[in-house]
Amino acid sequence: MSQENVEMLRRANEPLQDVDVAPAIRAGLAGDADAIPPDLAAALAAWMTLFHPDVEIDTSRVDMPGFGVFRGFEGILKLFARWIEEWDHYSWTHSNFSDAGDHVILDAEIHATGTSSGVEVVWNLSQTFTFREGKVIRWCVFKDRASALAATEDAVARVAGLLEQDARADS
Repeated sequence: MSQENVEMLRRANEPLQDVDVAPAIRAGLAGDADAIPPDLAAALAAWMTLFHPDVEIDTSRVDMPGFGVFRGFEGILKLFARWIEEWDHYSWTHSNFSDAGDHVILDAEIHATGTSSGVEVVWNLSQTFTFREGKVIRWCVFKDRASALAATEDAVARVAGLLEQDARADS
């Protein structure tokens, strides 16, 4: 199932690669769906279907003011509103998709242009997506791949420990 998760995430992200999503997100948040090009609206809608309604989005590890833990579809919208608040243009390229059991790890290169400064910036970060029954139940953003890998390894070790405890309790 985990390779299926990688492919599902890759397919959903593909139409959004290198696309300036800031204007579409602003239009969507303002309730102006007609201002979003149909192909971009379809790509964003398909991407949203990846998520469980109770998804947890954890951006606390990227050390940016106003970011933290968000929940559910409303949380995704709040995150998007904060993410594009300071950017006229905002796009990403995802790469290095890795299967880690129930988790998918990927790297993102972000390209953005500051609203007030006009400065173009590029930065890299990593993300983990945790799947359960074909839906993302947790999406975490990390400042680098090493942090994402360490957090994923910790989560896998905790689950393995719980499974071992359950097996002993059943014996």
